[in-house]
Amino acid sequence: MNIKAYYSDSVESAIRQARVELGDDAILLDSKKSGPSERHLGLYEVRFVLSDAGTGEPATGGAPHGGRLRERRLSQPPSEVERVFRRAVWAGPVRPAPVRAPGPALAGREQAPAASHAAHAQPLERGELPAASSSASAAPAGGGFSPTAAPGGLGELSRGIEEIRRMLYSHTQTCYLPAGELLAQPLLARLYQELAANEVSPELAAQLVAGLTPAAEHGASRADLERDLLEKLAALVPVEPEVGTSHRGAPQIVALVGPTGAGKTTTLAKLAVRMGLERSRQVHLLSADNQRVGALHQIETYAEIFGVGCTALDGGAELGAVLDELCRGSTKTPRAGPAAHGAPDLVLIDTPGYGGGELAGAAGLAGFLRASEGIDTHLVLSASTKPRDLRRSIEEYSVFGPRKLLFTKLDETQTFGPLLQEAVRTGWPLSFLGVGQRIPEDLVAAGKAAVAKLVWTGKLPAGGL
Repeated sequence: MNIKAYYSDSVESAIRQARVELGDDAILLDSKKSGPSERHLGLYEVRFVLSDAGTGEPATGGAPHGGRLRERRLSQPPSEVERVFRRAVWAGPVRPAPVRAPGPALAGREQAPAASHAAHAQPLERGELPAASSSASAAPAGGGFSPTAAPGGLGELSRGIEEIRRMLYSHTQTCYLPAGELLAQPLLARLYQELAANEVSPELAAQLVAGLTPAAEHGASRADLERDLLEKLAALVPVEPEVGTSHRGAPQIVALVGPTGAGKTTTLAKLAVRMGLERSRQVHLLSADNQRVGALHQIETYAEIFGVGCTALDGGAELGAVLDELCRGSTKTPRAGPAAHGAPDLVLIDTPGYGGGELAGAAGLAGFLRASEGIDTHLVLSASTKPRDLRRSIEEYSVFGPRKLLFTKLDETQTFGPLLQEAVRTGWPLSFLGVGQRIPEDLVAAGKAAVAKLVWTGKLPAGGL
């Protein structure tokens, strides 16, 4: 095999160059950012594999779209192994070549390539996963070569390469640029790539960068484009850094729901100080978490330190009755702290964390919170959660009827695109952000400009948000 490289300012541009220059012999091997010595050739080095069975001669002329080809070799018609490899990885047209049957009984006979190989594949639409050719596992008519039946396990190889192809496509699709005017603007291409690197979805990144096209066409500098991009990001971010509902005269009731380990109990303690004690509000803590070992002791310790009321619930079944008593200031449920007398101004409810298979047991609590207009339910999530798992958690916990998103553990990640992504997708505003363990210093109100800067830079400011 012969390896060659293209240099370009985008991975997609290099792939297009390879298809134009080399046709269907090109197999994508890998891609990476260019080293310092090659940076002047392009931001990315993208390598392709070709058969070394043919003659080679240096490439002439420049590569299209501003890329630079380091070397080029022309290959002979691919072997059957290479054809199987190419069908699985490239999922594109394969140059017709006679297939010789391996058995002695068919010596000298040649089979015409399958019709599906002769036809050119249609260009892929954005986001469409290429399908491997069905002929990769089917024998040609007349007893020709069959990968699944050949010695050496080519059928198994084909299946393995199919899995690699899918993983590769999934990994690299965020590096692709949408076709159109963005490819003609190197600054826009780079802004798109940086958004994608911060795990902003390709669709949202394309939407944001496309809005900068008029400025780029009029010669705007990178600094000007970044400033405009930050403004567009900030405009997208929904925020509502408050607790409770607008019902006047009644206690403000806040419930925290979310997966195990998201930091609900610590966040509840931060809210008790930040939104309660620092504002001279009377606070009462409710714990409906009867599953986690030590959960009740932890919240009772916070209540004792803060000097606030605390009620332990046997799950969520009695939550409605206890809230009614608290609102009247006449609850007889055991609680601790000097603030237990009289109706509180702020009630904070801690709930259990549930695994995916345990949510059925939370139906009662979820239904109560979802139906209670007077309860402000925040979905607490770790910012370090993988985007796919984050979306799955949001979908699972939507049964609780959350009104807002509250992200914790921002100090444990360097990519904040999913925060913006999920707030925009769900329409639920961001309320607060947890940036560390300190109580209450490391809980900050979500702000549009601060979140936009986080998404763009991927860094928590040294002095805090």
